[in-house]
Amino acid sequence: MYPYKSIRLKTIFILLIAASFVYSLCACTPQADGQREVGGKENAAAAKNIILLIGDGMGFEQIEAGRIYNDKKPFAMDGMPYQGSVITNAYIKEIPTDSAAAATALATGNKVVHYSVAMRDGIPLKSITEYSMDAGKKTGIVATKDITDATPAAFSSHAPSRSNEEEIMTCQINSNIDLFMGQGKSKFDPYAGLLTSKGYTYVNTKAELEACDAAKIFATFDFISPQSEHSLSYLTRKAIDILSKENEKGFFLMVEGSKIDSACHANNLEEMIAELNAFDQAAAVALDFAVEDKNTLVIVVADHETGDLILPPDAGKQDLNNQLFHTGAHTSKKVPYFAYGPTADSFSQEIENTEIFVHMMSAFCFEITESRETGYLNLSPAA
Repeated sequence: MYPYKSIRLKTIFILLIAASFVYSLCACTPQADGQREVGGKENAAAAKNIILLIGDGMGFEQIEAGRIYNDKKPFAMDGMPYQGSVITNAYIKEIPTDSAAAATALATGNKVVHYSVAMRDGIPLKSITEYSMDAGKKTGIVATKDITDATPAAFSSHAPSRSNEEEIMTCQINSNIDLFMGQGKSKFDPYAGLLTSKGYTYVNTKAELEACDAAKIFATFDFISPQSEHSLSYLTRKAIDILSKENEKGFFLMVEGSKIDSACHANNLEEMIAELNAFDQAAAVALDFAVEDKNTLVIVVADHETGDLILPPDAGKQDLNNQLFHTGAHTSKKVPYFAYGPTADSFSQEIENTEIFVHMMSAFCFEITESRETGYLNLSPAA
């Protein structure tokens, strides 16, 4: 009798330990240290949906310039409860990153050489988009520049260089991603029939998109700007409506404010602020959905800073001018992140760009099945 009791107690004890281990895996929250909470506490349970919004070229100074221009009115992203900074270096950290390497870090959790699109040494790197598809989640890509551009490409294709546009297009057409929205009409028009054969409804105007209730949509436009009727906030709202409709498994959506970067390259502060405001309006749409849904992680982040924008101390609206830019290129400045929703409280105060991928995988309780390169190339001379 006593030996039987002992065996039974040991069995129960082992089962309790196993249950605790399984629970810890399902919680899926990375260790947080030094995080800064600026709002309400969020639930640490796993997320059903993730909306990742990327402000291309958007640094801390760009956001502050926008606040000043908007008469100190806070952005929607300012209300997100967890905020911090992101290190943007690519694999060769001595050279400021480009958008392809930066987006690859966000999409796959890998440091790669410049211009690589979700590839390392000729090998495709599995993205959060592909992990989401494997789990039965719906997926979507939205951008204000061509959808073959570096950032959307890293989340929807694989190519040794961002200049391999035909290869990127082929990947996107065959990707089975549920939704694409962005510029690039002239490039994809010749493939309209092929897209239809792949199950997509191909549309090119807001009216066509508004009338479309298809499950798979490929929407390309000649041009997208803050003044467009098919603005980024509209496209974001439409994408969320489509991806969330009759969907029990959830979705992953990447939204890029692509032209913040373009305006910074041109050292055009007024245009940059217009693009930033349009991007924040899209973030507001995502946040409104997440607040109501209660099961959506929203992350706002930049891929890198562009223009080396430097504001004078105590700058006012009258101080804002194009001369505040100090280059027309990218820099290695740290950039901001903002997070809201399930697992948002697990973000550390300062993170590498590759950690955004890890946080998204953790929020979805996905296992990372491929090895990752998160270090830097050592250019030091041999001893």
